[in-house]
Amino acid sequence: METGRPAEASEVRTTLDERVQATRARLRAEGREEGREEARKERLEGQRELLTRQAQQRFGSQTADILARHLDVVAEHEQILSVGDWILACSSGSELIDRVKAEF
Repeated sequence: METGRPAEASEVRTTLDERVQATRARLRAEGREEGREEARKERLEGQRELLTRQAQQRFGSQTADILARHLDVVAEHEQILSVGDWILACSSGSELIDRVKAEF
């Protein structure tokens, strides 16, 4: 019976080591995913700020303030690009805001 115990202990240790390694790998992966999500949010926030500044330069602070409130719901990069295009294409702040309201 004594001969089986070292093998069992070794198996338990191996299983424990595997669990620890698996847990560490999972935590690293979760940390990377959280980091990616945080970076994505920061990029979107920076893009929203840039669009708001561009709208302010082109159409004034009132349009920029309204646009900023609407941009808070924009969560996709393609939507941000569309708003940037509209800032260039629209001839007035009200036209820009109407387009943003219609889309978002």
